[in-house]
Amino acid sequence: MIVAKEKNGIHNSATWIPLEQELVVLSIQVHPAQGIFYILWSDYQESVAMFSANDFSIVDNRLSNRWVLSMTEDGGMILSPSAWLENDFWNNYHEEDPVANEIFQREFELMVKEWDGMDLPSSNRKQPPVD
Repeated sequence: MIVAKEKNGIHNSATWIPLEQELVVLSIQVHPAQGIFYILWSDYQESVAMFSANDFSIVDNRLSNRWVLSMTEDGGMILSPSAWLENDFWNNYHEEDPVANEIFQREFELMVKEWDGMDLPSSNRKQPPVD
């Protein structure tokens, strides 16, 4: 799935993603009380982060072949690579665990490769930096 940033939301996403940049959606999270969120890579911050879907328009609505559906305890859902749904994956990734980083990079690369040949900014085709 490809989205383009249309506006800067309440979390000051301007310091994370420039307006009109098209990005590969890495995961979608739906939280009944908070709304819909996209997990995206930010070149500005050299990090992955969650952004409100309200700030983006959908450029291509095809879903990643890497995604599986997981239901949450609060009645929400997550579309994500299955490896990212494992217990403590995101905590381990943000704590710079080398195994979690390798899993993230592998899934990131596979999802971006699904869009090879599309006219996307080059920032969407590079891997996140390895620490």
